[in-house]
Amino acid sequence: MAVGVGAKDAGAAGQKLPSALPDNLTGYANPKDIRFTQDSVSNTFKDGQTLQSTIDGLKSGKISPDDLPPIRVFEKDGAVYSLDNRRLLAASEAGVPIKVVPATPAEVAKEGWKMTTPNNGSIICVRGVCK
Repeated sequence: MAVGVGAKDAGAAGQKLPSALPDNLTGYANPKDIRFTQDSVSNTFKDGQTLQSTIDGLKSGKISPDDLPPIRVFEKDGAVYSLDNRRLLAASEAGVPIKVVPATPAEVAKEGWKMTTPNNGSIICVRGVCK
């Protein structure tokens, strides 16, 4: 599964998503406005939940965007990137807003290894599905 960013889709049940990121990078944002740092992600979260079950739960309303921890974001070259790529992908695929908080400089430095995107974060693959 490969997913792109940039489109301004309506959310679940036709709900409108914010079209721009908050100025201070805190609050709720349209996940399509945030770029991925990695080229691929695992299909499974640390708690054992699958990416697809999270997407399905967000789409159906069984999982609220409020149930997910906020994703940590940072700005680079005028674009906003996430350190939390699976949650970003789940919200993007489900068409729901995502909570964002600014990543600290220490978090960005510590997780710099995640910056493996070959396409400026516009597409991410789920491991085991990409060919």
